[in-house]
Amino acid sequence: MAEAGDDAGGPGEAEAYETYLQARSAWLDAFREGPFCSFKIIEALHLHLGLSYFDILKDPARLRTFRTADFDLFEEPFNSTWSLKSGRSTSFAVKVANAVQTGKEQVYFEYFDRGSGGHHGSGNRFARCRFTGVVIDANSETGAAVTAGPPNLRPLVSAEAAMAACVSEVADQAILLCLFR
Repeated sequence: MAEAGDDAGGPGEAEAYETYLQARSAWLDAFREGPFCSFKIIEALHLHLGLSYFDILKDPARLRTFRTADFDLFEEPFNSTWSLKSGRSTSFAVKVANAVQTGKEQVYFEYFDRGSGGHHGSGNRFARCRFTGVVIDANSETGAAVTAGPPNLRPLVSAEAAMAACVSEVADQAILLCLFR
């Protein structure tokens, strides 16, 4: 296993390997559970903004009124955008990372955007554990992985920031999409 710890005080090699194994298992479970889908995000926006589905279909640009100021990742309607069986790459990373880091002080995931520019990055977001180097990326062909150093990207830092960017991206683009794996 690569030397992954970026910060002093991280877990030892055995704990890091255990984190990797747990991440690999959680990644596979999440991958098997459901499709890449923006339905739950559109549903959360519909509830949060008080728009009917007819309003959204008639004028999708109304979704752009979403602002992240009142955004709470762990409360409904936004909890369902990452905690259920379907979601986008950000939802996937948040769900798996949350399962892995719950109850562990030395496991902390930061979120990164591999975006192509634009307002919110418009791209794949993934999580990387600061101390173990474990990477959770829905676009990985091999599942959870370990990297030796942090990506050369500016981190979004928190799950909330990553999901806020994801939800804002869906609101900006007003795209209803479902891809089966």
